[in-house]
Amino acid sequence: MQSFIVRIYRTAEKDTRRIVGVVEKAGEAGRQAFTRYDELWDILTEPKRPGSGMKKRSSLKAGSARR
Repeated sequence: MQSFIVRIYRTAEKDTRRIVGVVEKAGEAGRQAFTRYDELWDILTEPKRPGSGMKKRSSLKAGSARR
């Protein structure tokens, strides 16, 4: 699972789909700006690229429990 930091700077009162901010992927350098909800959604749901930092945990060791 990826973690994100989302900063929203302003929204439009009349056009509720309009929103301005930036997204940072936790643990990675760089930011992506967005100006609409659909752009924010695209950033948050974009598939993870190989070698992009965070690695997927394969499995827990035998006998260990996750709490």
